[in-house]
Amino acid sequence: MNSITIKDFYKDILGESCPDINQFLNDNLHKDVGHFNIFDISEISKTCTSKTGMPYNRRTYYKISLINGKNKVEYADKTIEIEDCAVLFASPRIPYNYTHLCTEQSGHFCVFTKDFLPASKIGLEIDNLPVFSPQSDFVYQISIEQYQKFESVFLK
Repeated sequence: MNSITIKDFYKDILGESCPDINQFLNDNLHKDVGHFNIFDISEISKTCTSKTGMPYNRRTYYKISLINGKNKVEYADKTIEIEDCAVLFASPRIPYNYTHLCTEQSGHFCVFTKDFLPASKIGLEIDNLPVFSPQSDFVYQISIEQYQKFESVFLK
């Protein structure tokens, strides 16, 4: 199984629209502070119309997704059908597949590297946080009210 790096992620979603992506994602550029970015799912869906999800792969970065729309997530031996709203916590330790089940997709997601949240800043290794543990539920279905509260964080 291939590992998808943060640079691969950007090349995949930006494609030819950003040929100079390498200058922004030099492997040593963000070594001290890590990398962090937030995306709007509906905007990404407009620019990546041929994509209906993410293939089953291991990623070298972390991702937190706030999802609004019908989707299917497959990881380990589990399949989760998202009917409306959910929060997904992905780590490099858990490969997964994500498939859109409808064209109406909205929400937000952030991607970040381990260097962005070092143990010296948060008091423990990020892999030891319960939401990033291989034993966690990985996907949490939430109400529209909870979605709106999470969304306010992404919009700050």
